[in-house]
This record gives sequence, structure tokens and C-alpha cells, in this order.
Amino acid sequence: MEEGNERPSNPEEGYKAFERTLVLIKPNAISKSKAIESIIRAKGLAILKKRRTCLKPEQVRDFFLQSLDEQDNKYYRIYRNMMADGSSRSGIPDIRVDDVDTKVENSDIDEYVDFMTSGPVELLIVAGRGAISKWLDLMGPE
Repeated sequence: MEEGNERPSNPEEGYKAFERTLVLIKPNAISKSKAIESIIRAKGLAILKKRRTCLKPEQVRDFFLQSLDEQDNKYYRIYRNMMADGSSRSGIPDIRVDDVDTKVENSDIDEYVDFMTSGPVELLIVAGRGAISKWLDLMGPE
């Protein structure tokens, strides 16, 4: 086989798209960021960019709410409607990955913003074949 024309050891890997995804390491896990990066690399993913920063409250709200697709995301529409009603403290649905269809809990957006702004976060752009599904596997059900 010619150099540069190597095939993946797992044939299914060759059919997966080369993808990029954003990984956000939250404040409570920042002390384990090096270990998380090692696990990401061991899964065959590359870290293209890395940045440690402190988020501002408006960035947290924008990133997790307003950047969602307004037409297709019912949870964003619920939030937008609550804000239009003039609610001073809004509860938004807390989506759990392990059982999205049946498990929806209320969560206080202000508490979440406080948590996400309580310390630095690390943002990673991770890439590789099947990067999104690999990252979801690494994150686990919650």
C-alpha cells in the first residue's frame, strides 16, 4: 500500500465523516482538564484549539439559549415566551440525555448562570472521524 493511502483498521471508521465539535469543560471539572484532554486524544480525536476563559452571564445565556435554532427548538421557544411574559426568574426545562422523551425537570436559569460563571471554563475544538458520536460516548448519559 502506498504511503498516504492507508486504510483505517476498522472499516466503519473510513465511512464516518470528519467532524468538529465544541467541548466545554465546566468550572467543577477544570482541575481535571489535562486528564480529559488525554482521554479525548486516546479516543482518536485531535484538539485543534484550546482556550481557558471566564464566561460572562450574558455569554452563558446566549450560548445555551439564544444560539439554539429558534424554529426547531421547543425549549428555546418556551424560554422566549417566558421572557416575553416578563417573568423575573425563569425556570427552563432541564434536558437529560439519558431519557429525553420522558424526563424533563425544571431548572433555574439563574442558578445555572451562577454556576457557569463561578470559575474558568475550558473550550476545546475537537476533530476527527465521527467526533460528535465519540464525544457523546465519552460524556456518558448525563
